[in-house]
Amino acid sequence: PLKTKNQIRVAHKNLKTKVSPKYQWIYDQKIVAGWMDIETYNKKERLAVNNILNSDLNLLWITFNPEWYLSNKAQKKSEDKNVWLKTIKEFTRQMKDIYKEKNKEYPRIFVGVDLTNNFSKAKVHDSAMDIYGFNYNKIPAPLSYKNLWQPECVEPLEHFVTLWNNEIGNGIPLSGIFLDLEMYHAPEQGGSYSNVMDFSNTSWKKFEKVAGKNVCSSEAITNRGACLSHYKLLPYYFKKQKENAYKLGRRLQNEFNRILPDGMIAAYNMGLPTEWFYQGLFSGLNSPQKPIIFATFNTDFYAHNKWLNEQGIYGYHAPALLFSKLRSEKDFDAIGQYADGHDGIWLNRFSWLVNDYDPKAWYEGESTPLDKNVVVQNIAIQANKLKMA
Repeated sequence: PLKTKNQIRVAHKNLKTKVSPKYQWIYDQKIVAGWMDIETYNKKERLAVNNILNSDLNLLWITFNPEWYLSNKAQKKSEDKNVWLKTIKEFTRQMKDIYKEKNKEYPRIFVGVDLTNNFSKAKVHDSAMDIYGFNYNKIPAPLSYKNLWQPECVEPLEHFVTLWNNEIGNGIPLSGIFLDLEMYHAPEQGGSYSNVMDFSNTSWKKFEKVAGKNVCSSEAITNRGACLSHYKLLPYYFKKQKENAYKLGRRLQNEFNRILPDGMIAAYNMGLPTEWFYQGLFSGLNSPQKPIIFATFNTDFYAHNKWLNEQGIYGYHAPALLFSKLRSEKDFDAIGQYADGHDGIWLNRFSWLVNDYDPKAWYEGESTPLDKNVVVQNIAIQANKLKMA
């Protein structure tokens, strides 16, 4: 719609005067991203690279998931790790050879991180607690750098980047990190942090550190939320915790810049950041000079952009397109239609194009029955239209 296009123009005009030149490609081409997992490409690396090349993707969100293999809590076995490393090395070797032969620029590769994977089995040392005293025993406290972000994100990422540069990357550069903030490991407890969290010991200590002891300090952990509510202190509590989330985001931004200098930061969540934790985290992770690339299922991002800026959040947005929506060649026009009201688009489960279509499979809703060559050719057609727009 014209209103959305005007909103994008205003937002881009305000942001482009401040943003780093490394984001210029988004203005020139728009984002055409594929979400893919590297394990699917095992022994199919050449086909995978050809699919990427022929689709003209300019951003690869690859769930390398370093935490699965390199964290102290890693759930993957050593033989799985060896296959993982060999697959990555062969994938990058094929990419180097094929892109050199075709004289093409590499797409931007982002290291996908699924933050909470290992907690499907690993013990959570300080779990999230909500205002009603319910303990989410499989979900770690969101503000815990020591128990969550350092061991499950920062340290595995640093190890992975070292491996990439020295052993498995074949000289192909990494462009950024892609945080997947949906929690898949404990669906019965929740897929994300909510606004009724968090009253865990970690969060409470951080609150007392900035606000001091208070009338609820002696309460049992399960009664902290109710006590703050009784004394009408909840707005103050969440304000301070949002500030703590900002500090966490700033700390992570510094760590990411150290590990991957000049790398971009991208993030996936199902929707826009309406919760205090994500608002604080993203405001710390970004700046007007280094916006976040958001991938969500939201379809009206720019209607909320002014509000996001007021929360200190600056970003570009790509909505999702499921392959199940692609049933005929005319359906590929949806790529341009979706991208037109945003900064591009991300294609869900792109890696599954190396597999045969199975209408009875559980993932049928995320795959297309069309011939794979038809799929990649039509994605490329739409990608080129975006470049010329």
